[in-house]
Amino acid sequence: MRAGHRDIDGDSIHLATQTDDLVTQHVHVEPVRAVAATRSRRCRCPELPADTDRVFLKKLAVVALVQLNDTILITQIFPYAPFMVKSFGVTSDEDALGNYVGLLASVFALSGALSAIAWGKVSDRIGRRPVVLFGQFSSAVCTVLFGFSQSFAQALIFRALAGLVNGNVGAIKAYLSEITTEKTQAMAFSIFALCYGIGSIIGPMIGGLLAEPSKAYPATFPKGSFFDRHPFALPCMVIAGLCIFAFAFAFRYLHEERQSPPLRVPS
Repeated sequence: MRAGHRDIDGDSIHLATQTDDLVTQHVHVEPVRAVAATRSRRCRCPELPADTDRVFLKKLAVVALVQLNDTILITQIFPYAPFMVKSFGVTSDEDALGNYVGLLASVFALSGALSAIAWGKVSDRIGRRPVVLFGQFSSAVCTVLFGFSQSFAQALIFRALAGLVNGNVGAIKAYLSEITTEKTQAMAFSIFALCYGIGSIIGPMIGGLLAEPSKAYPATFPKGSFFDRHPFALPCMVIAGLCIFAFAFAFRYLHEERQSPPLRVPS
């Protein structure tokens, strides 16, 4: 009996030891799992709601395309502005030429800044959609007219007009804030900023490659041809085509996200 009792006690001690080991392992494992779960929650990337993925991405594509076009409109003139001003024969003084070039290159952004607040109020009144559509269409028209300018005064007027009638600066940012949520805001505004960088690359490339094509590509655009008589029309026509494409895309997929206040009829 005593021997049997000793065996039973030994088994009890052995089982108790195994139980203590399991409890110890459980105590050590649980905090590790808790920390891992906390880190996974912190590092989780924002996800789009499954039922609004396509709708949101189409709206975001409209915003990205408009922002891309606006940046291209600003930067496409930089490579050929000195040659354009020189072709107008404004001055024979090389030192004064830079003043005219700087004025022509900056007037678009200057006029756009002057009209930005007014266009923002208009978009609050009538909605973002009509302001963005009008901005894309009017930018296409003014850019083509700018490319066919025959004097510095014409080029300056059409360039300034392109900035004045383009109300996308405020309207498209307001629209982006309206279509995003806490989950999509970081991604959307990152893409918005990325489009500015891409446009700053594409714009000068288009202007530099397509301006004065009869000199760069004489086999395709010989002397006396249409683009030889209008050496700066080709890049402007290409960019106007991008604006028309953005207009059509926005017309199809850009929808109002807010209700415009009713117009007040004076009594």
